[in-house]
Amino acid sequence: MEKLKWPLGLVSGYLLLYLIAPYAGVIDDVIILMSIFSPVAIIWMVVKILKQGKPSSRSFDEYFYEDLDYKRNVANEDDPGDL
Repeated sequence: MEKLKWPLGLVSGYLLLYLIAPYAGVIDDVIILMSIFSPVAIIWMVVKILKQGKPSSRSFDEYFYEDLDYKRNVANEDDPGDL
């Protein structure tokens, strides 16, 4: 996960600069150029995450959230319950 902090921070910073640029008085040509290159930055970040990211050891059927150690409530198929 440490390897992914650099691309995440760089692209997030780039997009933050892009959002602030109109209010900071940056000329329109630079903002347009930044908007043209923003999809490239996002795609680069996604490729880095998919290549270097570690897949989760938990399944969606077992755990609902990755960051919380809470098992998913599974309805019993034999017991209709409150239906």
